[in-house]
Amino acid sequence: DIDSISLEKGLPDEVIEKIKILRCNSQQDSDPNMPAVDHLHEKRIRRIHKALDSDDVELVKLLLKESAITLDEANALHYAAAYCDPKVVTEVLGLGLADVNLRNSRGYTVLHIAVMHREPSIIVLLLTKGARASELTSDGQSAVSICRRLTRPKDYH
Repeated sequence: DIDSISLEKGLPDEVIEKIKILRCNSQQDSDPNMPAVDHLHEKRIRRIHKALDSDDVELVKLLLKESAITLDEANALHYAAAYCDPKVVTEVLGLGLADVNLRNSRGYTVLHIAVMHREPSIIVLLLTKGARASELTSDGQSAVSICRRLTRPKDYH
């Protein structure tokens, strides 16, 4: 989940743990039948993200082979579009193992994430690889409308 990752990248560990406990308690309160979190699965996803952080796509391939996790389950393209160098996104796309139009748990496609992070080379790359600009977020916004909202006129000149 990109929201959790953003917290982990921006806050101290002790604060993150408190937030996780609060989120877990509130989810259990709202849905007592919710299945428990698979910590091994989450750990494997974090390993893939850490490999992406270190620009090591070869390690990502190795981690995928040794576990049953897919790039889509790890939201690896979403993660790479948000936090990695465009070169890493290119390499991950080159593996041909990820859906460029996959939605994450919040309803965002990889293109939505790339637009939010305002990285033109990743946006162009995703579009050339088949990302659909017409896809809408859960609140009805397209990648174009997100881009318009985040871009100021002085950014053009």
